[in-house]
Amino acid sequence: MTRPRSWLSVAGVAGPTVLLAAFALAAAASPEFDGPTDPFSVAGAGEGVVAVAFNAGLVLGGLLALAFVPWLREEYGRVVALAYGLVAASFAAAGVFPVGSGLHWVAAVAFVGAPVVLLAAAVVDWRAGRPRIAVLVAGLGAVSLGVWLPYDLQMASLQIGYAVAEFLSVAALAAWGGLCAGSLRGADGEPSSADR
Repeated sequence: MTRPRSWLSVAGVAGPTVLLAAFALAAAASPEFDGPTDPFSVAGAGEGVVAVAFNAGLVLGGLLALAFVPWLREEYGRVVALAYGLVAASFAAAGVFPVGSGLHWVAAVAFVGAPVVLLAAAVVDWRAGRPRIAVLVAGLGAVSLGVWLPYDLQMASLQIGYAVAEFLSVAALAAWGGLCAGSLRGADGEPSSADR
């Protein structure tokens, strides 16, 4: 099978980075965003310039992230590619259906799937004989899981703020994208031994 061009791996950095920029815009300029306890998506409510720019950032970031999926399919196999694709599609859908649209929370349901993607990728790296990368990716997955788990378990005393959890989780995906595109992973390295 012909492998997708290695430049597609850069999408793994570009997509989450655009999302982080949208988050920064929300924190700096949105009148709707009221601090780290709010989800960033409240910045997309309404029709103001900031709301439109924020939602456009979600859509663009999600679409760029989707461009990473063919590379993941070849390097990490179907499971990781599918999980990442669902998360990326959720980013874009959250921008298409902003807060107040009625479908926003349905569209954004996979937004918290980053830990699944990262931990599954770590398993693939370990099985493919890349233990150093596996440990790094598992660490990113642990961070991403750790910031969401208190919400899942309704542990209010450990919750760090919804926006903080979103930011750290997407930042973990961006860091993993950097590993995939950068010198540690090697975009032009040997194909993984993941089950095709």
